[in-house]
Amino acid sequence: MLKIIGGRFKGAKLLLPDENITRPTSNRAREALFNCLFSLDFHTNAIHVIDGFAGSGAMGLEFLSRGAALCTFIEKAPSVQAILRSNIRKLKLEHQSLVLSNFDRATRPAHFIFLDPPYFEYTHEMPLYAYALEKLKKNYLPETLIVIETDKSEKLSISSLQLLFEKIYGTIKLSFFKPIFLKN
Repeated sequence: MLKIIGGRFKGAKLLLPDENITRPTSNRAREALFNCLFSLDFHTNAIHVIDGFAGSGAMGLEFLSRGAALCTFIEKAPSVQAILRSNIRKLKLEHQSLVLSNFDRATRPAHFIFLDPPYFEYTHEMPLYAYALEKLKKNYLPETLIVIETDKSEKLSISSLQLLFEKIYGTIKLSFFKPIFLKN
């Protein structure tokens, strides 16, 4: 069962898409991510979050539950998007949520970006996470924190980001990055 683990909606149960379509970030991994954010002194109040490859929306909804001002959910599968929209409606968060079907349409600068792409999948001859990051560069702020969930064996190579640290939880790895802004 997937549920919100903290904030004003703590304990709210979420609808889940078919397991063959998505792989939700577990309650344990989300809890670990928020513990890492706490240790980094990263505040979730009044921020804009992008939840890429959103699925059920659990990660973005968790941020909204913990005080984020807005979440842009990016999910391309129409059947999954319907479940995501149902979860948003269930929590009455329509006014704080924007649901998009592709990364090109995300235009607002974001304080936090979470990507949980299908593991080891490629598009345009690059890993899905790299493709998404390329499209989201326009959304970076100097303080943007980016977290990418992958299989623990997947090696990430991203020249425009500085790796802060990685944490492994069972079979998954959470990699924490900051954007690198080069001065001309």
